[in-house]
Amino acid sequence: MAHEDSDVLTVDGPAGVGKSSVARRVATRLGFFHLDTGAMYRAVTLAALRAGVATAAHADEARLAPVLAHWVGTEPVGTEPVATESVATDPVATESIGTAPSSARGTSGRRMRVGGGGKVWLDDEDVSNEVRGAAVTALVSPVSAVPSVRAALVEWQRALGAEQATRFGGVVVEGRDAGSHIFPHARWRFYLDASLLERAHRRLHQQAGTRADPHELTETMEGLAQRDRIDRERTVAPLCIPDGATVLDTTHVALEQVVAAICDVVEAARGGKSSDRPLDPRPPGSSAAP
Repeated sequence: MAHEDSDVLTVDGPAGVGKSSVARRVATRLGFFHLDTGAMYRAVTLAALRAGVATAAHADEARLAPVLAHWVGTEPVGTEPVATESVATDPVATESIGTAPSSARGTSGRRMRVGGGGKVWLDDEDVSNEVRGAAVTALVSPVSAVPSVRAALVEWQRALGAEQATRFGGVVVEGRDAGSHIFPHARWRFYLDASLLERAHRRLHQQAGTRADPHELTETMEGLAQRDRIDRERTVAPLCIPDGATVLDTTHVALEQVVAAICDVVEAARGGKSSDRPLDPRPPGSSAAP
């Protein structure tokens, strides 16, 4: 897969570290397609939630099988561009869509679809916001740990990544196994990390836009720690630092500095000019953990 991975950039890291914010901005700056693999797992989780076949404590593979077959399919997965009302050519903003294989469409023609920037659909329903809600967040780790779910989606993710890298000249793939399992030979591999406290602050700020009270902060930290445990201990493609990846501890670092550091690496490799900016700590009074 080395050839098709030559224009792939992966961004891995634990929940709440800021992968989506970083990956989206990196893709926009570089003109790459942004593939959010986590959104795909969230869409399957939402389908399982609606079907009543998963709980926060357990996701049964046998009960998930019909949901997975219906929305994603189990045959080798390709992609199919679908015309949309896109008003932009930005690979993050556009609704350039890859669909699940024909075997997943069933007699009603239903399917799961994905687009740039974390956009996902079930049938023609845009569920991009709903999949990021608390109900799906509570279920996504156990569902995504199911081997058959990972197998089906990884195959699709590889096909999508290769297709969009060719179409846009590159693809930014974010997830928890993007550089370790989906694209282990990606030309650029990054792993983002941050303290548990800082990740909790970021998650709560993302959800509410304000700093949390101590009780909310404690609950969020406990939830993130549980997700870390599930993600790191799953049997298939556990969360880990990919071989050869550049590790960026973003605890005390501003978002735009992380984006600039990643883009500098890519631009330098492609013959562009790098500003060679260090990852300077944020100024006093920032929300970073000590």
